[in-house]
Amino acid sequence: MPPGETEVVKISGPNFREFDIVKETPAEMPATIQRPDVKFRLKFSDLWENPELVLTNMAPSWLLKAGSAIPEFLLGKFPYIQAVTLLMLLAERALKMEKYPPMHPYIIYAVSGLCLLSGVMFTAKIKVKHASLIYCLVLAYLAVNAYTNKQFNYSRHVRNRLSSRHLGCLGLYILYAFMKSGRESKLMQRVGELCLATYLCAQAYLLNESYEDKKAIDELVPGGIYARYVFTLLFACAGLCFIAGYFLKDISLTVAFVVSIYIILVDMKFWFWQYRGTSYWNQVRLLIDNVNIVAGFFLLMNHYENLTEKDQDEGDANEEDREKQD
Repeated sequence: MPPGETEVVKISGPNFREFDIVKETPAEMPATIQRPDVKFRLKFSDLWENPELVLTNMAPSWLLKAGSAIPEFLLGKFPYIQAVTLLMLLAERALKMEKYPPMHPYIIYAVSGLCLLSGVMFTAKIKVKHASLIYCLVLAYLAVNAYTNKQFNYSRHVRNRLSSRHLGCLGLYILYAFMKSGRESKLMQRVGELCLATYLCAQAYLLNESYEDKKAIDELVPGGIYARYVFTLLFACAGLCFIAGYFLKDISLTVAFVVSIYIILVDMKFWFWQYRGTSYWNQVRLLIDNVNIVAGFFLLMNHYENLTEKDQDEGDANEEDREKQD
């Protein structure tokens, strides 16, 4: 039957009345909106012309959903872990006959309570945007407190590592709040991206400025000094991409894998960091922050698209046209 025409089909039976079903053959879709034909017998030219479309068609639907659902599930559980590890750190310091905690008890209660509140809101999916912003307040305070609170008696490299990773988690949760708000506030998106750019550039700087971080890469990672150059180059390029706002999908995937390798080869070597003056629970917190960052970058990989400058200009122009029409 030609496209665009209708056909009447009569159905009858012993238990129901005769009635008609109208079947309409859909008209042919314009060539501009037809789904490109992707063959399962892939050629190199198919991958070269449109790799994302090929991989999307090959991947099962549950795998695509899991790529977004699992990181989002993990992001909702990190406030609980943050509260528990902070309390365990304070308990560890109390065992060393510390007379007073390095934070005021009311502040400890407030931080733990806000972590618990945001975790419950994440789990129940109640006001997820507000839950993310509440946890951002906690991370901002912990980042500043880790760097400025002299009662902790942290060495310089411990202060830098703690504050920079809290800042990276802060940027991820700001972007998560932006995604849950309907992607309306461009300011929120930009602040989150700049926090991530600062974290990435700080990692590149610490790998070459901090003696402990340089020693960790040289001794624990195969390749030694050359591996440190590769890590530095990747972190610095990723930071520049987040500052400029280009190729963020690929960069998010790259950073997720790079930080995963760093976790396995460096962060999980507790004996090394305890020998260098990092307490056990502080190293656990640093490890958890990096796992949080990996989950966040996998979530961002599904959020961003690789837009060139021309594409961004066209998108901004279309958005301005829609605003004028409204």
